[in-house]
Amino acid sequence: MKKVHFFKLILIAFFLGSTISCSFFQNRSEKPFVLDLDDVVQTAGDQPFFANSDTIVLNPGSQLIPSFDIVKEHHGNFYILDKRQKAIFVFDEAGQLAYQIAREGRGPGEYLNIFDFFLMDGQLHLVTQLGRVLIYDKDLFIAEYDLPFTPMYCEYLGENKVAFQNVYEDFSYKYRLVVYCLERNEIIDSMETEKGVDDDSYPFWRQRHLWPSGNVVLYNNDYSNDVFMITNSGIEHLFSMTGVILHTADEIMEFNNNPTLRQGKNDKVDFLKGLTMHGNVVSFGFLVNYLPYTVFLNLDDNTYKSFKAIRPPYFAATAQGAYGFWPRMAPRPGQPMVIINYTFEPHLLD
Repeated sequence: MKKVHFFKLILIAFFLGSTISCSFFQNRSEKPFVLDLDDVVQTAGDQPFFANSDTIVLNPGSQLIPSFDIVKEHHGNFYILDKRQKAIFVFDEAGQLAYQIAREGRGPGEYLNIFDFFLMDGQLHLVTQLGRVLIYDKDLFIAEYDLPFTPMYCEYLGENKVAFQNVYEDFSYKYRLVVYCLERNEIIDSMETEKGVDDDSYPFWRQRHLWPSGNVVLYNNDYSNDVFMITNSGIEHLFSMTGVILHTADEIMEFNNNPTLRQGKNDKVDFLKGLTMHGNVVSFGFLVNYLPYTVFLNLDDNTYKSFKAIRPPYFAATAQGAYGFWPRMAPRPGQPMVIINYTFEPHLLD
């Protein structure tokens, strides 16, 4: 009898979880704000903000890549860094494997690890150990140079300038964001950052917070929920989500029953992912109780729309949308990697 009741509870929980989604506007406030349940319990799903999506299947070889640590798009090609195999796989716009770079070793053009990479003037720059950068023209090694620090992550900004995140210098790791000019070999701007919410359980060098978005790169600080815009000229604070709560219906019921939950870490948007910017609208994803949500924030009037999302996170913005990829981790045997090109609904970018 207990098993029957338990099974019924599971069915009820599954039904509630599958029908609850969010779609609401809210003014940003420094104080936690609780919404009426009737305003948020809807079944909009993720359709309201995607006009359409194109799928690119990466074949052959993507199912043999054990981990997709960093994925970037450049001129229609997709670059995948697999840190387990210490290799970069490049697929063309049709999803065919164009070439790969796997040169582990200590000789010319070889490396012990690849932390990240960026593309400049059509050439691939691999950021490796001790701040050494290897330049490849497709799969041909052509040159190398050294940085005055060892960065963990990077994004190219244009005009020979690169944004670097989390650097090793003066014999210690530092939470630091740097804008560096390769031509003049000098730091244009820098900012000390803080420890992220995940860094107690994961090494901080695994926490990548750089998001390319057109001619700029967005950076989010997990600890403070501040978002910064990085350009050729430096680092600028864009907006802060501190004090803003994006609730699910289940959380709102919990908050109504237990007001003490409205304090502390619950007033932040943790695990913020997939930042993109289109004009005055910023979109990003985050997780609440393992459920993905997507938010469109208008920077002019500080209002936002929040939707329950079932799509994978973005990794780069496009003119009218963003790229995503699935699965986030390695595909199962025989399952290829899929790139999805999303086009947002026009009214979301007004």
